[in-house]
This record gives sequence, C-alpha cells and structure tokens, in this order.
Amino acid sequence: MTTEADNFRIDVAANLFEPNECINLPHIQNADVVPQLGCITISQSVGQQHREDVMWTCAGHAWKSLLSGIDIWTCWLFACVCGEDNRIMRHQGLWKMLAGQGLAPASQLTPETLITKDGGLCIYGATGTDGGAMSLFRPVVRPGSRSFLTLLPRAERPAVDLAIAMGWQRGLSDLNELRDMALVVSKQGGVVLRLFGEFDDSEAGVDCITGAGVFQKTVALLRE
Repeated sequence: MTTEADNFRIDVAANLFEPNECINLPHIQNADVVPQLGCITISQSVGQQHREDVMWTCAGHAWKSLLSGIDIWTCWLFACVCGEDNRIMRHQGLWKMLAGQGLAPASQLTPETLITKDGGLCIYGATGTDGGAMSLFRPVVRPGSRSFLTLLPRAERPAVDLAIAMGWQRGLSDLNELRDMALVVSKQGGVVLRLFGEFDDSEAGVDCITGAGVFQKTVALLRE
C-alpha cells in the first residue's frame, strides 16, 4: 500500500520476508518460528534540499504523525565504537568517545559492554531520551556508523546484550544484521528507525520496522 499526505510518500509492507516495496529481508535458515516484521517507510523528494535534512524531517514526521499516537516511547540510540584494543580506548569508553563526536547528553544510559575480538575492541551501549528529541542523536548516526535508533515503550530497557549476541558488528546497512536487530527490538514491542536506507537519488526517508502488533496499530492510524 502506498499513500501520499502532506508532501510525504508512505509505503506500507506487512511482511518484510516476502517481496515488497520497502525492504526485502533475508530469510533465517532452519528457523521454526520467525515473528512477522512489517515496515512503514516515509520518504520525501529531495529537490534542492540536503538529503540528510530530508531524512531527519521524515523521521520527525513518522514520530509526530504516527508513532507518538500509539504509545509513550523512549528513543534509544544503540551505540557502538570499535578500534584497537588499547588503554586509551578502554579509558575513554563509549560515552566519552561519542561526546567527542558531538553526542548531546541524554537522560538514560546503559552500562558499557566491552568485547575484544581479533585484536580489536568494540564498546557497546545504549542511551535514551524522549522520542520527540531524537535529533539529539544526529551527530553520531552516520551512513557508515554502527549506531542506530530505536523506539521502545517507556517501561522497556534495551536488550543490548542480546543484540550483541545476535551479531551486531556492521550496523543496519547489512540486511542480515538489520533483520536480527529488528527481531530483538520487535520482541520488546519497539520500532527500529532505519535511516540511510535504500532510496533512489531523488528521495530520502526513514524505514520504521516493527512487529505485527505495533505495525497493525500504525496502519490503523493511517486509515483514519
């Protein structure tokens, strides 16, 4: 289903494991039961604007016009930095390093998780703020970064350790990792906000990926 409203294009896909207009996720081999994942993609023509500005405008529209009417959310930045396993990196830690990249202080932080692999160190964590203030995380959510945004119901804390265990190494540009992260977040009743997705040169936007329950509520709002 595709609709247009307020100069935004909205594409709806009920099952991302079947051919659709949003994202075609890889199937999980030998999985008996895989929860259904749906997606609402909100995009807009770039025109003379900067692509990144349009993308964040679409993310704000998704929040204001749809998602904020479904639940009371906390916006969580799932954050990761990787580099050489050295004393300086361990001393600075995740939050100091991201603050150096311009990350504004947020209201909630999870403990940092350190994993050493093949001589390198990756530090993982999550930081949360009110859903309407997601643009605070713009400085560190970049095309090549391992950091990404989710919305979780206010009572939920992000399952960062579970996300790491499922293979969070490259970020949401990798469709296998996108699928795995979306499954983790959807089990918590949340939404993955995939920025820098698969749009042609004339458009930019955001993919809102979630489980069946939130997806159905969002589609119901679209039809009102």
